[in-house]
Amino acid sequence: MFEAHDLSKEGYLKREKYSKLHIDDFERVLRYLGFFTSKANKIEYDKNSIIQFIEQAKKQTTDLEFKASDYLKDLLNTVPLFKKEGNNYKWAHKSLQDYFAAKFIWIDAKESRIDILKKIFHDEGNQRFFNVLLLYSELDRKGFEHTILKWLLIEFKNFSNNKYEDFKKENALIKNRITLHFAVEECIILTSTKNEYKKYESNETSLSNIYNRLTEKFSLDGDSDSLSYSLSTESNMICFVLKNYFKPYKTIIDLLSTLYSNLIDSEYIAENVGHLENLKENFKYELNDNVENELNTTENFTVTNTLMEVLSLTLDVNRLNYGRALAKLKQLEKNNSEKEKNELLDW
Repeated sequence: MFEAHDLSKEGYLKREKYSKLHIDDFERVLRYLGFFTSKANKIEYDKNSIIQFIEQAKKQTTDLEFKASDYLKDLLNTVPLFKKEGNNYKWAHKSLQDYFAAKFIWIDAKESRIDILKKIFHDEGNQRFFNVLLLYSELDRKGFEHTILKWLLIEFKNFSNNKYEDFKKENALIKNRITLHFAVEECIILTSTKNEYKKYESNETSLSNIYNRLTEKFSLDGDSDSLSYSLSTESNMICFVLKNYFKPYKTIIDLLSTLYSNLIDSEYIAENVGHLENLKENFKYELNDNVENELNTTENFTVTNTLMEVLSLTLDVNRLNYGRALAKLKQLEKNNSEKEKNELLDW
């Protein structure tokens, strides 16, 4: 687009770009612009805002001489990666912003690259960088694996080592629970009264009425990341399962489902939910790794897993595969990137 400007019609001479920048320099500024606007989580701007972003990019490319207003003209006319709608300016498509932000991390960030990726990795709102990381992984797969992927797998290994210590880790049920519990900040099961169950069955009340009463009783927000319920015909109770995820890890796991589908667990152990034994009516149970927790008794462990599985399956929530995730981490630790770099310098 840049090189073809003004050559589309016969007889036209190739005019200088408004900013008078060479294509490589123009793109370098664009990469900074992509990163700064992506970091700010904005794709649409008034004129003052977009000029400020261009000025911010200009400060990082001090070897280049151009006017921010001329650069904006090029973005609108010479290389129409931006468009004007009314008084606002926006990227022609968000994927363009993501692409140039990803190239910035790969090419321009240099010694700040690791720090930038770490900040994205730990950012509560890192969902906005999902496509940036996806594109970055395509540009620099090795770099992605030894940062974002490796960091998540280390966190998973630490979780596996430090949780459910009083259970037999070789047991498939325990491994399944670890994958279901990882990246979950809070998982709660609320039980109804038997009286409410009968009212629900006879259409005298609704699930939402029962759920609202329980969340109010236990001072819960009610607006969880995910929610499911189970009807226990044998115990005559309704169980509501609420999950709140640790969002930074959930984003990365969702990203891995696209890039490394073999690391994601798609198998579910139990087909039927069953029912939880000996639970109190009208009660709140919090999932943890305490052996004395009613959800972790021999009778209830499998059913609790299944309730969590059904919730994950219903809402299309991804989780790691226990064995393959740890095997991949072992491989990454063996193929140390620093060691590979030293081999290049060894002569």
